[in-house]
Amino acid sequence: MKYSMPFGIQLPMKIWAILLLLGLLCPLGFSDEGDSPNKKLSQANFNKQLQKIQKDYSKKQEQIQSQLENAKTEEETRALIKKMPKPEETIQQCLALMKQSPNNKGIIKVSKYIIEISEDTLPESFYSFLLDHFAQSKEILPIIRDLASDTKSNSISFLEKILEKNPDSAVKAFSCYALALSLKDQIDDSQETQKKVAAYLKQIIKSYPGIQFQGKVTLAKQAESYLFEIEHLSVGQTAPNAHGTNLNGKMDQLNNYRGKVIVLDIWATWCGPCRAMIPHEREMVKKFKDKPFAIISLSADEDKEDLTSFLKKNSMPWTHWWNGNKSEILKKWNIQFYPTIFVIDAKGVIRYKNIREKALEKAVEKLLEETKESK
Repeated sequence: MKYSMPFGIQLPMKIWAILLLLGLLCPLGFSDEGDSPNKKLSQANFNKQLQKIQKDYSKKQEQIQSQLENAKTEEETRALIKKMPKPEETIQQCLALMKQSPNNKGIIKVSKYIIEISEDTLPESFYSFLLDHFAQSKEILPIIRDLASDTKSNSISFLEKILEKNPDSAVKAFSCYALALSLKDQIDDSQETQKKVAAYLKQIIKSYPGIQFQGKVTLAKQAESYLFEIEHLSVGQTAPNAHGTNLNGKMDQLNNYRGKVIVLDIWATWCGPCRAMIPHEREMVKKFKDKPFAIISLSADEDKEDLTSFLKKNSMPWTHWWNGNKSEILKKWNIQFYPTIFVIDAKGVIRYKNIREKALEKAVEKLLEETKESK
């Protein structure tokens, strides 16, 4: 028996079967298009593949996390941490899915997932894909918003191109915002970088005053908070006077401590890293008790009772302020995380920010020495 091939060519059944087994032919009436990497996926298949990628990655994480919870030694813990799945392989799987169906409605969802699981950087191929397919589309807005809340060190060039090419006002506004925060988060804290950050924030305030950020808050209002931080709370600038209510209910202010080296510690009793600082702060208070030195802890707890109850159980023999968790200082000073630390010299100048432990102690020692020499 012979089987026909295209163009009328006939082959013996034995040869035809061999070719079929080798994968060099497809039997009539069948197609391998469903598995073809070049075939655009239906929405259902696209979603199904994305869910599988996400599930596989989560499962690997959960397996290691379960083992970490049962780890009995520090060595075992460190070994397991090293086994935690890296996101690179999963990101490449997502990129392959995106390239297979570049016009799929799920592209934005995949992109957001890539940003979510990535660490400090994103693949250049990810940025290139978005520029090729979404540079002028307003659909890219959720991605730009994510890059503002989860900054990546290599996103600057991409964001600059989006700002230049995209005509949508909201996309432009959030591109400015993401650029400002990305530059702000870089290790380089030079005056030149700060000028660039301020320029992007001012552009938002001037050109996009009506763009919504969250709820009733505009992006311009949010930009104003960061601009205040850049212009008034950067290292080298005189700290603005701040007011707080002490535990006796009396108003106090930062300027009352001029002439002393101040550690302004903005914290909350529910904050683990904040609580971890307490033993070392106690040691510093004891060590510098005869020096012109003060710690001011501004609590961001919602209820004063949470603070006073905590202080009854934990010795913290220094100045405490409580203005509530929606105080003007927290808003105006744009406090984004706890603890936030300002180290202020005797002249009222901010000299260090967000340092802890030995680095904090050494900074205080240096400033106290400067105070001594200036007398």
